[in-house]
Amino acid sequence: MRRVTWGAAPSGFLLAATVRHHFGKGDQSTPGLSDCLYADDFLCSFDGVEQATHFTNLVRRELGSAGMTLAKWKTNSECVRDHLLRTGVGPDDFDSTAAEFLKVLGIMWSPAEDVLRFTTPSQFDEPLGEGTLTKRRVLSIVASLYDPLGWLTPYSLRGKKIVQQLWSADLEWGQPVPDSVRIELTTWMMEVQDLRGFSFARRYSGRDDSPTARVSHVFGDASKTAFASAAYIENRYEDETSTFSLVMSKSRLAPRVPPSLPRLELPAAVTAVRLKKFLVERMDVQFERIFFYTDSTIAFHWATSASSGRWKQFVSNRVQEIQANSNAEDWFHVSGENNVSDLATRGISASSLINSPDWWHAPEWLRLPMDRRPLTRPSRGALSLDSVNLEMRAVMTPIVVHDPQIDLNRFSSAGRAIRVVANVIRFGYLTRRTAVPVLAELYRRAEAKIVGWCQRQYFQEELSSVRSGEQVPNTSKLAAFQLFIDSDGLLRAKTRLTLGPFFTYEEKNPLVIPGESRLARLLIIDAHRVNAHFGVNTVLTQIRRRFWITRGRQVIRTILSRCVVCRRRQGGHATQIEAPLPESRVTLRAPFAVCGVDFCGPFFTRQRRDTVKTYAAIFVCTSVRAIHLEAVPSMTTPQTHLAIRRFLAIYPSCLRFVSDNGRSFVKAATDIKRLFNSIKDREVREALGGRSVDWSFICPRAAWHGGFYERLVGTLKTALYKTLGRNLIGYEDFRTILCELASVINDRPITHAGTDPDAPPALTPAHYLRGGPYNSALATFVPVDHLHGDEVTSGADLSRASAARTNYFRHLSVFVVLAERAQCVVPVAYALLPDKAAESYTRMLNLLKEAWPALCPASVVMDYERAMMIAVRACFPPETRIQGCFFHLVKNIKLRVAQEGLWSRYTNDDDFALKARMIAALAFVPPSELDNAVAELSPVLPEELIPVLNYFEDIYIGRMNRIRADGTVDRRTPQFPVEMWSVYQRTLDGEARTNNYAEAAHRRLQVEFGIQHPTIWKFIDGLKKVQKGRDLQVESFVAGGAPPTKRTKYVRADERILGVVERAEHLQHVEYLRGIAHNFLMDA
Repeated sequence: MRRVTWGAAPSGFLLAATVRHHFGKGDQSTPGLSDCLYADDFLCSFDGVEQATHFTNLVRRELGSAGMTLAKWKTNSECVRDHLLRTGVGPDDFDSTAAEFLKVLGIMWSPAEDVLRFTTPSQFDEPLGEGTLTKRRVLSIVASLYDPLGWLTPYSLRGKKIVQQLWSADLEWGQPVPDSVRIELTTWMMEVQDLRGFSFARRYSGRDDSPTARVSHVFGDASKTAFASAAYIENRYEDETSTFSLVMSKSRLAPRVPPSLPRLELPAAVTAVRLKKFLVERMDVQFERIFFYTDSTIAFHWATSASSGRWKQFVSNRVQEIQANSNAEDWFHVSGENNVSDLATRGISASSLINSPDWWHAPEWLRLPMDRRPLTRPSRGALSLDSVNLEMRAVMTPIVVHDPQIDLNRFSSAGRAIRVVANVIRFGYLTRRTAVPVLAELYRRAEAKIVGWCQRQYFQEELSSVRSGEQVPNTSKLAAFQLFIDSDGLLRAKTRLTLGPFFTYEEKNPLVIPGESRLARLLIIDAHRVNAHFGVNTVLTQIRRRFWITRGRQVIRTILSRCVVCRRRQGGHATQIEAPLPESRVTLRAPFAVCGVDFCGPFFTRQRRDTVKTYAAIFVCTSVRAIHLEAVPSMTTPQTHLAIRRFLAIYPSCLRFVSDNGRSFVKAATDIKRLFNSIKDREVREALGGRSVDWSFICPRAAWHGGFYERLVGTLKTALYKTLGRNLIGYEDFRTILCELASVINDRPITHAGTDPDAPPALTPAHYLRGGPYNSALATFVPVDHLHGDEVTSGADLSRASAARTNYFRHLSVFVVLAERAQCVVPVAYALLPDKAAESYTRMLNLLKEAWPALCPASVVMDYERAMMIAVRACFPPETRIQGCFFHLVKNIKLRVAQEGLWSRYTNDDDFALKARMIAALAFVPPSELDNAVAELSPVLPEELIPVLNYFEDIYIGRMNRIRADGTVDRRTPQFPVEMWSVYQRTLDGEARTNNYAEAAHRRLQVEFGIQHPTIWKFIDGLKKVQKGRDLQVESFVAGGAPPTKRTKYVRADERILGVVERAEHLQHVEYLRGIAHNFLMDA
C-alpha cells in the first residue's frame, strides 16, 4: 500500500509509524525530528535563525524522500521565510490566513507579536437553566477548559472543586444540581471573559541573545483541598541578569476525607520531582541546576532523610521516589507566603491570576543573590512538637482476631478432613513429648475442632446469646431450637426425645450444622456414598443420628441431584395406575411371616483364577419391607434348599413364601410339603404348630404380581453396581457385601423424615427386626460418661420396647370433642387421627353422628383450621355457626409480630405492646364499625406495626378494593369471615370467646401421660383415669354441686371487658380499642 488512508481507525498510528520510519533512515545527528510531529502538524522552535534554517532543510529532505511535502508554512522570522522562498518553497505553500491569531494545537498564536492566547469554550457562553444543569453537564463544562500545561491551574482548580462537591452529594448523572452549586459555577464561568483578551509571550527568555545558563525552580505546596507544584525556568545572561518564566504546573484535589497536612505535603513534593523529570526528558535544554522548594518542615525532612526504610509504607514509598529523582542538597524550605504554588492549591479568580506577576514570572525574591533569598534548611533538631501543627483526631482501629481454621474447600470428603486435622493434633502431642491419645479419641477431637470452626463462622450471634444466657434473636435460623453448649464448646439442639431410653445422646441432642456450609456438604456426600447412593430420606436419617443440618432436606436434595454416579444409573421409568395392595401387605404380623423370594443375578466372582457366576437369594417381608440376602453359587434346587434352611434358621416365624414359577422354587415347595407330610409323630406336628410353610406362586408371565420383592431386587442391583462397579471380587467377599447391604437396606426409612426437630425419628425395618436402627455407617464418637448401666435391657424394658414399636406403626394425634351442658363443659369423645386433613375430620364427625344421632350443635368453637371448617360445613346443617377462638386469633397476631422482628420491642416497650394488642382488640368492634375502626387505628399505630395491621386486614377483614360513591368500602373476601372471629355479640350474650376448655383437656391428658409419645397401652390407661375424673365432676354437678368456676382474675377481666363493650356507642374507636387491650395479654 502506497497511501495512508485517512479517517480509518488505524490512520493515526499508520501515519506516525510511517513518518518515524523515514526519520529513522535519515541523519542520526538530529534524533528529535519525530518529537516535533503532532499527527499531521509539525511544530518546533529554535534559539537562532541558523538553527532554524538547518532544521527546515533536514525536515524537507527527509519527508521529501517519502513523497511528503510540507505545506502551510508559518513563522515569526522574516529571515527564515526568505530562506524558504529561496530554497524552493513557493508562496502558495505559506499559510494565507489573514487572522491575527492562528490555532496551534488548541492554543492561539500570533506570529506577528509572537504571543499566545487562550481559547475559551463555547459552552461558557451558553445559559445555565435551573432544570437543565446536571452533574453530567457540569463535568462537561469544567473539562472543556483546555489547559494542557497548567498555566491556568489557580483558576481551573475552582472548577474541579465544584465537581468534587457534586460527587460528595451523591447525585446521579442526570439529576439537577443544587442552586448553590449553580450560582458558584455561574460566577466561575463569567470570569472567563477576563481571559479572552489576555496574552503572554511564547518565548521563555523574552530576549534575542542566547542565555549562558539555564536553571529550573520547582515549587510544591498543599492545602486541605488540593496539592500542586509549579516549575519555572531561569535564563542567565552574560550581563548577570536573569529572566524567569512559568513552564508548567500540575494540581490534584485532596481526597474527600483528607489525611493530615504533612501527608498531603509529601505527595506535593512527589509531584514536584515528577514535574522536574518530565521537563528534563521533554525539553531539549541542559539545566545547570534544579531547585526544589516546600513550605512544610516535615516534608522537607522526609525528602532529605538519610534512609527511607524506617518510615511506614505510605511515606517510605514516596520518599524513595523523591530521593531517586532529586538530590538532598537541592531541597530548600521557604515560608508559606513565599511559596508561589500556594495559589494553585487554594484557587483564585481569573482577574487575580492575570495580574499575578509571581505566578507568570516567579517570585521576586528569586532575583536576589543566593545568600539573600529567604531560604532555610532546618536542622533535624529544630523539628520539635512546638514547630509542628498538631491536629487531634479520634481514630478507631479495629482489632481483628483470626480464628485459625482449615479450608474445607480443599477436601472432597469429611473423613479426609477429619484425618488431616487429627494428624495435626497428633503432631502437637509429639512436639510436646506427651502421650498421644488413641486414634478414635484423636478423630473425635478433630471432628469437634472442625464443627466448632464451622459454628463460629455461621452462628457467632447464637453462640454469644447462649453463652450469656440470653434468648436467641427471633430473626435467627435457630430461633425455634432449644440450644445449649456441650463440654466441647459446641452448639447442640435439645429435642423432645430427651427422656427416650432407646436413643443415644447424639440423637437426643444433635450438633447444629449450617446447611450452607462446606462441612454440611461433605457430611452429606460421605453419608450418600457410604449408604450405597441411597436417596434423600436415607441420607437424612443417617445424618440426623448425629447432626442437625438446617434446611437439611432441601440441601440434601440439591447435593444428591448433582451426584454423577446416581445420574448415570437412574433414568426415567413408565408409570401406571397402581392396584390395591394385597391383604398380606397391609396386615401387621411378625417379621417375615409372609415372605417373597427371588433370585438376583448373575454376578461374577473370582474363584482362584477362574470367573464364576454367583447369585443372590433375596427374601422380602411383605408387611415391614425388611430384606434378607443369601449368596448362592447356582439356582439349582439343592442350593435353593440350603438358602431357605439358612433363612428359616434365622427367622423361624415364616408361614408362607411367595415367588415366581421358577423350577427351583416349584421343586423346593414340593419337597417342603412332602417333608412335612412325612412327619408321623403327633407331638412333633403339634410342636410345629400344626402348620407347614405354605408356598404361593404368582400368575405365570405376570411379574408385576411380585412387585414388592422385584422393587427391592432393583434396589439391591443398584447398590451393588454403584458399590462394586466393575471390580471382580471373591465369593466370600461377595457374601460379606450382601450382609452389609442387607443391613443398609433395612436401615432405610419407610416413613417420612420431617423437618421438625421434636418429631420422632423415621421408622425403618430395623425397628421391627431389632427394636432400633443398626449401627450407623457414619463414624460415632461417644464419651464414656454417656453410657449408663440402666440401658441394659431387662424383661420389663422389653415389653416397653415392644409397645414403643407398636407406637411407631402409627403416629396419631388426640382430638378431644367437648360439649356444653348447662354450666359444665365435658368431653364426649376422644378421637385418634392420623393427620389434620379434612377427610379425617369428616370421617370423625360422621362416626360421632352415627353414635349420637341427635348431635346437631348450634355453634362450634374451633381453631382457625380450614380443614375443620370444611368438615363442619359438610357434616352439619348451615344453621350451625362456626366460631373462631379469640385466644388463637391473638396467637396468630403474636406470631406475625415476631415474624416482623418486633417481639423484643413488644416485651420491653409497654406502650408499643398496648398498641399491638389494639389490633387484636378489633375482634370486639361491632362488625358494622370495622371499616371506621381500622381507619382511625392506622394513624395512631407506630410505623413498624402497619404491616401487622395490613396482615390482619388481608386475612380477617378483606383487602380494600375501592371506596364506593356512598362512602362504603368495597373489600375482597377474607380468608376467615368476620362473623367467625368477631366476639362482640358473643361477649354481650355471655357466650365463650375461646375453646380453652379443649386446651385444658389436652393439658390434663399430657399431665397424665407424662411424655409426649406414649405407648398405646399407656394412652388407654391415662384416658381411663382422666375420663373417670370427668365423670365424677358431672355426677357432682347432677347431685347439686356447684359447677367449676373460673379464676377470680379471669372473672374480673370478663367483667371489665363487658363494661367496655356495653359503652361502645359512647366511646371513640381508639379509646374503645385501648380499653379492651388493657384486659388481655398477647404473651399469655
